[in-house]
Amino acid sequence: MDVSVIVPTYREAANLPVLAAALHEALTAANTTYELLVVDDDSRDGTEQACAELAARHPLAPPRAARRSAAWPPPSSTACGRREGAVLVVMDADRRTRRRPSLRC
Repeated sequence: MDVSVIVPTYREAANLPVLAAALHEALTAANTTYELLVVDDDSRDGTEQACAELAARHPLAPPRAARRSAAWPPPSSTACGRREGAVLVVMDADRRTRRRPSLRC
């Protein structure tokens, strides 16, 4: 696995398909294997269902959902132990990633 993309989510059901399509297009064009790890913070908008539907459509790199409901650790840290990629990318589901402190897994 080349890249693990961790996406913390809260009420992002509408954004996940757009993000997954953009990632799939860019990473497959670069001949890069990847996984998409969606860490949901107990959304009630169907984010978990959207992730399951994406997994059915992207069998080569199925998004995997993890639920987090505690205030700590942050969602990104929750997914670190589950990643398989040599490179770690953390981004927002709305693709407006803001600068964050470095994350160590």
